[in-house]
Amino acid sequence: MLSAIVFGVTAASIGTVEGWSRLATGSVWPAVLLHATWNTVIHGAFDPDTLGDRPLAVQNLWVGESGILVAASAAVLGFPLAR
Repeated sequence: MLSAIVFGVTAASIGTVEGWSRLATGSVWPAVLLHATWNTVIHGAFDPDTLGDRPLAVQNLWVGESGILVAASAAVLGFPLAR
């Protein structure tokens, strides 16, 4: 349940940044590049380094696609742009 809530915060925050970049530039490409970069970093860098010894390892609670630190960082970026 916590993972779903944290993922929702992350998705809404990153979606806000992507939406802002789309509207600010008039092009979809900044949002496409941001999304591609996001997936590369999350799945390419964070996931292999934080797998732990089991799927629900405590490392996954802090970093990764539904990690608390990732959600907090995304909210810090997304909140000012939403205003």
